[in-house]
Amino acid sequence: MSNVVELLEKLSKPKSVNMSNTFKAPKSSLDKQELYSALCVAGKKSPIGLAIVMATEFGEIQYVDQLQNYLIEKLGSEELMTVVYSELCFIPLGRNQLRIKSLLKQYGPRAKRSRRLIDSWNRAIKSLTRSGRHQDLVNRHLSDIESERKSLDDWAAKYSKLSCNCPRCGATGSVNGERCKSCHGDGYFKNKVINWKEHLGQFDIKLTPELTLKIESILDDLAIKKQTTINAMTKRARLERTD
Repeated sequence: MSNVVELLEKLSKPKSVNMSNTFKAPKSSLDKQELYSALCVAGKKSPIGLAIVMATEFGEIQYVDQLQNYLIEKLGSEELMTVVYSELCFIPLGRNQLRIKSLLKQYGPRAKRSRRLIDSWNRAIKSLTRSGRHQDLVNRHLSDIESERKSLDDWAAKYSKLSCNCPRCGATGSVNGERCKSCHGDGYFKNKVINWKEHLGQFDIKLTPELTLKIESILDDLAIKKQTTINAMTKRARLERTD
């Protein structure tokens, strides 16, 4: 439960990072007892609202499972659940995922290391080739380069599924004081209906206008539940303080 306490502490402080756009925090933080009480009350009043907060803001696995099961029940399929869950948790879909993968391979934390290794092996290969000797070592370096490229690709594929943030600018929207050319200054790649369609198309599911409206309606309803739960947690925490 330490993660829960940490989240609630963030929600109760003025400079909450994750909820700054939707939550106006009280002037001072609360102790753990007050926070636990707020958590329990919010959970009783709206279990799914609590699951949304804990899953989307902190990735608590028990709440992630609860939220995903709820969405599957509402939508009728795991594929549709993935679309809604991705919107809630800022996870890229379709071409956005491919775009982020490509940028991770160029600008991600592993990219510079990979380039350095590959460049060093290429220089060694060039030198060995000129000497006309040590073909076995040349072959080994060629294999090293192939393995490193695959390793980088696998790494980028894995992490491209985690966040819509732009790897080039680090989600800031700018590079060296200028607008990021990859995300056009947004700092992220927002999923659009076309990305929903691309994802669902992999499973031969057609995104009809009716289905689009259903997804949007559920997203609106979940946003209300989330904010209502945050408000309930805050209100209860303040009551705990005055008791």
